Amino acid sequence: MGTTMRNEQGSVLIIAVIAMLIMGVLSVSFALLSNIETTIGFNYKLQAQAEALAEAGLERARDALRSAASEPCGFTRWTSSAAVAGCGAPIGPSLFTNQPLSPGQYSAVVDNDCWIDAAHALVPTAIQQTGCPTTTDTNEIAVITAWATAGTGRARARGILVIDNPWKHVCSSSSQDNPPGYCNEAANRNGNPTVIPADPNEYPGGPAAYNELPYPQLGCSGIDVTLHGETAANCPPGANYNGPGYPVGKRLVVQGDRSGGKQCDGGGLQYNGYFDCALTTPCPASICSPLGRRACVKALPVPDSRIGANYVAAVAPGVCAAAGATGMVFTSNLDLPANLGAPGDGRNIYMMNSEFTIQNRDLRGTVVVEGNGSGGCAGGRDLWHKNGARIWTEQTNTTNGQQVYGYPLAYLIYDPELPAPTANPLAQQDTCADMGSAAGTEIHGLIYSGGNVELNPIVVDGGVIAFQIQTQGSSSTYGYNSTYGNAAPPAGFPTGSGNQVVISRKSFIVCTTYANDSAGGTLCR
Repeated sequence: MGTTMRNEQGSVLIIAVIAMLIMGVLSVSFALLSNIETTIGFNYKLQAQAEALAEAGLERARDALRSAASEPCGFTRWTSSAAVAGCGAPIGPSLFTNQPLSPGQYSAVVDNDCWIDAAHALVPTAIQQTGCPTTTDTNEIAVITAWATAGTGRARARGILVIDNPWKHVCSSSSQDNPPGYCNEAANRNGNPTVIPADPNEYPGGPAAYNELPYPQLGCSGIDVTLHGETAANCPPGANYNGPGYPVGKRLVVQGDRSGGKQCDGGGLQYNGYFDCALTTPCPASICSPLGRRACVKALPVPDSRIGANYVAAVAPGVCAAAGATGMVFTSNLDLPANLGAPGDGRNIYMMNSEFTIQNRDLRGTVVVEGNGSGGCAGGRDLWHKNGARIWTEQTNTTNGQQVYGYPLAYLIYDPELPAPTANPLAQQDTCADMGSAAGTEIHGLIYSGGNVELNPIVVDGGVIAFQIQTQGSSSTYGYNSTYGNAAPPAGFPTGSGNQVVISRKSFIVCTTYANDSAGGTLCR
């Protein structure tokens, strides 16, 4: 039997070639992977830079729109390219285009929060302002869109911009009794009240404490300054002063100007301010029994045409008080004895150095309470709203068609004889308003106080601004009504006071392509 011998020298060469091919493929693969990772890293860097640039665009856009906080029509000058009556010259939606910032550039536009058509889809229908589509801002909300490029990186960011202020929240304060908490946190309440914030994305129960709250305008009566203990030489009639830098050495009253068309004119003359509006309103017999009380009006330089049975002319200092014609200005405590006002017939009440109580009565209008000047909540109450009492702030007087002075405020509690409060809770005013305590007790409007507000079982559908707020009672409901917030600031508070432009929410989108948004935000493709 023979043996066959084979020569295997050729197979070694084949194996070596295959091994070399494998090593080559691996080397190329590693090189490709390394290059891919480098490219990915580079692209990621460019994308991150583009997103950062878009973020910078949003912030610069917000900065460019800060002045909207003091505009009479919010963002309208920017969102509308055409002029809108009463809103000033239009600026247009394009804020800036292709602004260089290493390593790329960014642009930004602003749109109204409702412009919806085939090319625009800025906000969901559920949160659009009413009356869409329109470029006129009626709710002080706009949408800013910023887009950026960094090499091959592309990004677009969009944010909802809001003119925010304390008037737009269910409750806001400079200090709580458990700082820096919120108006319905556990230490502020007894029970479990229902609090409905202005914005569902807020902290539960409302906003954080504000460092600064708006201040009312204080001034001198334009009718008779002697009624509040002054002289025309020291307190020029009709003069107004904005806080917190009020002048010292003057006995002022809560007054205010005629801004926003909130007026109390009559008899062919113009009147302004809470004090003068109450002074020019006769007190009916149901409140000032048994015969009622006359109002006091101007006689110079042109006499008020209403001078007669219910109106006394202030022809000289001291006439109003001497004639017993102080209208709805009260210098002693008042427990409202009857219902006052009606729908379309709002009234102003001014409590000077005195307390106000309402229980089991209905009132339509605005009440200003200076308080008794002592004690805070430890020394009694300056305002009682209890036992089924109800108040509605009234918008329009159907008699003269004017907007009632004070709307959307239901209560204004502020003592003009005390130092202006500050963000320091130890310097807040010593006023105390106690509201609630029984079923059916309601407040429909905004509440402002320079001191303390205690809310017991009650329904409030307007909002509360005070330097200290306590919410109590499991049967209480505190709700924010946007109708009142959008009508703020009330008369007697400077337009823009307490306003700030903030981004309430925003989103980032990485786009492969998108149109030049210089004419308005477009869909990302």
